[in-house]
Amino acid sequence: MIHLKQTWATLAAICLISVLFTSCGKKTSDDPNPDDSKTTSTSYQPLTVNSTWTYLTDYPTTDNVVLTATASTQTFNNKAYTVVQSKGAKLGSQNQYFYNANHLYNYRVPIDGMGTIDFTYLNDNAAVNATWKANVTDNGSLNGIPAQMTGTITEKGITKTVSGKQYTDVIHTTILLQYNVASTYTTFATYEFYVAKGIGIIEMDSSTFGLTSTLKLQSYQIK
Repeated sequence: MIHLKQTWATLAAICLISVLFTSCGKKTSDDPNPDDSKTTSTSYQPLTVNSTWTYLTDYPTTDNVVLTATASTQTFNNKAYTVVQSKGAKLGSQNQYFYNANHLYNYRVPIDGMGTIDFTYLNDNAAVNATWKANVTDNGSLNGIPAQMTGTITEKGITKTVSGKQYTDVIHTTILLQYNVASTYTTFATYEFYVAKGIGIIEMDSSTFGLTSTLKLQSYQIK
């Protein structure tokens, strides 16, 4: 248990440079403030090949991170995840894995020394205040301690301004990462996701042991 604080601080940093997921329809934008009214996708995370999203993160260092959807997939637990390349000038490169089916949205983030975290961050068919539970890892434990994720639809169909751009049809979810401590699941990290229809994640805010950080969409191009 003495390593819990370090573990969750690491999660906060890694998760801020992550993006997401599946696609349909077509929409393009080279403008840093694109016009989301042209979106034709019905997915809350388009992932057509060569689509890109540029995010500004402020932790562990300020950096612009570009995510690019590839044509590759990788199967985990009999589910085919899309491979998305993440590249930052300071934070370097990493492959991440995104999956969407039956209205549930997941992404897997490999973390050195900890294995792979699999976030279930959205159920786009659920009503406001609906909740769900999911494993954080394939075996249900993190650093040898039982762990789980709980999600809640906090707001739905809202309008949100991010980096000077107004996005509509946004779903806000609250994700709690919890350890089983003394037979009780206790929250160690909170993530607030804002996901726009036809575009994907537009903002993610995290809070871990008093450490707060944010990830904000700067520009995108959906192929």
